[in-house]
Amino acid sequence: IQPGYQRVMAAVARRAFGALLAGRPRLAAPLPRGRPCLAAWSTHRSFRASAPTHASKRDPYEVLGVPRDASAADIKRQYYQAAKKLHPDANPNNPEAAKKFAEVTEAYELLSDPGKREAYDRFGHAGTQGGEGFPGGPFGGFGGGPFPGGPFGFTVDDYLHDLFGGSQVQAEVRLSFMDAIRGCERKVQWREPSGVPRVVEVKIPAGVDDGDKLQVKGMGAARPRNRGRGDLILVLRVEAHEVFKRDGLDIHVVRPIRLIDALVGGSVAVPTLDGERNLTVPPGTQPGHRAVLRRAGVRTQERVGDLFVHWDVILPRKLSADQEMVLREMLKDQPEPSARAETEFGRVMHELWGPR
Repeated sequence: IQPGYQRVMAAVARRAFGALLAGRPRLAAPLPRGRPCLAAWSTHRSFRASAPTHASKRDPYEVLGVPRDASAADIKRQYYQAAKKLHPDANPNNPEAAKKFAEVTEAYELLSDPGKREAYDRFGHAGTQGGEGFPGGPFGGFGGGPFPGGPFGFTVDDYLHDLFGGSQVQAEVRLSFMDAIRGCERKVQWREPSGVPRVVEVKIPAGVDDGDKLQVKGMGAARPRNRGRGDLILVLRVEAHEVFKRDGLDIHVVRPIRLIDALVGGSVAVPTLDGERNLTVPPGTQPGHRAVLRRAGVRTQERVGDLFVHWDVILPRKLSADQEMVLREMLKDQPEPSARAETEFGRVMHELWGPR
């Protein structure tokens, strides 16, 4: 039995047996917040041992048709094949198929859990059913209690199934850079444990980033005993953009400018998330200088970032003899730049765009 499962089961058992000794066979305190609360069950029941029910169960390896040393992948593959063949949707009005479908599903749930599988391999079905005289776990003697047949219709196993995320489904969604910025709708397809495909349409909010996770309530796998569905967890993968580079809510863009614009100033068009905008290049602009457009970055429901324009001065590759003479005469008094200034510019550009 997995350590987490064992701890929760032991905690529930202590509460139940403590209440029994006090003459009131009920749970005295709620379980962790946000989970089905069993404390509300207060129906008085007589304490009696239940008859073992695992004697008639078939070997799960035999049910799935796999050897005892089968890998997890082989077990999963065999289960999907059997479930697809026996699913009630494929066999309407066939109670025998429905019974076999339930049997293979139960066998898969046991063998796909490493802790339960190890307990079964060592002790058989008795190792997965709880303590002696309590076949349904430590609460089988309460005539069902809030467990099978109780007023709520769910078991401790059902509770733990939700507690440890057994009904959650995780899917990956790929988005373009601009779809992530603006928000969009996507159809997400995944398969039930039975192999039946499901397609759900989800709304991706504006401003999501690569690696973000979205939780869609009630769109996951079906919970046991027809208690609705778990959640769908979407892992977002956002493509890089050829012009824009994102840093949190801020956007960075490098805008090449002519030497003449850097020397005497000018006006250039700059790409933004909402289209081009004209910006003024101040006279004497140096490579690596930047302009900031406030509140022109990524926008979410709560916050909005800025857009940073980094000026990249483009030098002519070849000068005529006359151009070279004029430039040398004009710039003969210009001081030699420090090595630190060149290194700083190179560092900034490398961080933003990598080696050029």
